[in-house]
Amino acid sequence: MSGGAADDELQIRRRAARRLRGLVSNGTSDFKPSSASKAPLDGTSPPQLSPRLRADPRADALSGANLGLTRDLNGITLVFMSNAVHAARPDLEAYEHVARIEFPQLVEELAELLGSKLVAYIAGVGEVRAVRQWSTGEREPRAPIPARLSLALQVAWLIAQHDDAAVARAWFQGLNPQLDDRSAARLLREGELDEVGPLILSAARAFVSGG
Repeated sequence: MSGGAADDELQIRRRAARRLRGLVSNGTSDFKPSSASKAPLDGTSPPQLSPRLRADPRADALSGANLGLTRDLNGITLVFMSNAVHAARPDLEAYEHVARIEFPQLVEELAELLGSKLVAYIAGVGEVRAVRQWSTGEREPRAPIPARLSLALQVAWLIAQHDDAAVARAWFQGLNPQLDDRSAARLLREGELDEVGPLILSAARAFVSGG
């Protein structure tokens, strides 16, 4: 690369870095998170640049920008950090966790948090044995049990991460004023998920945020 072209590319990088820092401060970044970029946004631990970018000593000027920089065929791709997003949205972290696991593991984790009896109640089955069989893959659940238990784990995981499993169990069974003095477990068991799901998630978010 010629000296003039390299200077132009560096200027592009710097302008992009300044723009992204502005987006970060305004909370308007549309950049997607990168698993390779885990540095905090406070500037205390700058990210490592890719080997090809580190080869250019002038790229050191970008090391404090809190960016993950990668080079592809179309030029330079800037990647926004994911840490602050998850810190601000613990419910998003819970959602992503549930979305990435298979149903047997989902049931196993939910039973550990809430207990098999409460899981069976939420699922609408009369025998605890079904919960164990779902967790081992011996038995296939009927609809809408997977959707019910997925939402239950999302909420239980969110609350347990904020407090602990005992608090999550109490929250599911207690008469919640944000749910018109009904329990989340009963709503999940008897209600239509499209209707009660958003109510339960809203109540859980308010709980962990101190609302």
